[in-house]
Amino acid sequence: ILLDNERSSARMRMWRGSQLGRDFWLYQGGQVISTVGDACGNIALTWWILDVTGSPAMISTILAPALIVQTLLTPVLGPLGDRLSRKRLILTSDLVRGIAIAVLATTALRDAFAVPVILGVYALFAAGSALFNSNHMSIVPQLVPADALQGAVRMSQSVHAIGRVAGGVVAGL
Repeated sequence: ILLDNERSSARMRMWRGSQLGRDFWLYQGGQVISTVGDACGNIALTWWILDVTGSPAMISTILAPALIVQTLLTPVLGPLGDRLSRKRLILTSDLVRGIAIAVLATTALRDAFAVPVILGVYALFAAGSALFNSNHMSIVPQLVPADALQGAVRMSQSVHAIGRVAGGVVAGL
């Protein structure tokens, strides 16, 4: 019974955020916004490609190279976090992804669909995602005390999953 009470008490402290701290929750809040934006951008891009070309094959033609770029760069960019500020790397990745999505949105608003441009800009977005993915979980230990790390990692993963689902809902609306 005592062990169950200790676990319950630890869970309550974690939900209140007392162990995880302000920096952790600020980071997670920013990442929810970023994740929702990424999901909306990806869905909007897919719809735009389909709307302009009428071709599901064109969706693959544009999205597949970007996924390959992201898959190849994620492990390559990971060691940067050991040499440079993870905070700056994550901010840089969010900036790159934000600029890429803004360029794609501007291109769509101007009805200037050009496959090479979209391929290049979306590959840049994927490179930014690779930089983010290779560093985002490694910053969590810097934001929380060691005894709260396991709960912080679980919470971070949950928040990321919620952001992806919320992004799909927002994009659908």
